[in-house]
Amino acid sequence: MQEWLADRVGFVQYPRLRPADARTRRHHGMQWKYQMPLLTRLGLAVFSLATIVVAGAALIVMLYIAYVAIF
Repeated sequence: MQEWLADRVGFVQYPRLRPADARTRRHHGMQWKYQMPLLTRLGLAVFSLATIVVAGAALIVMLYIAYVAIF
């Protein structure tokens, strides 16, 4: 439970659970997942979703304009 909580909050509180695991985590760039705060992760998710939605809307508008221009 405590470990789960530490993961949620974003602290690497147990660096010596398994030394090999800690080593691979540190060297392969997976540590950001454990240290990034929840708000930052939520913000990134919302931002990327908004970007996708805006891009889709722009695509639809462009297709509509092309349709009107052709026909």
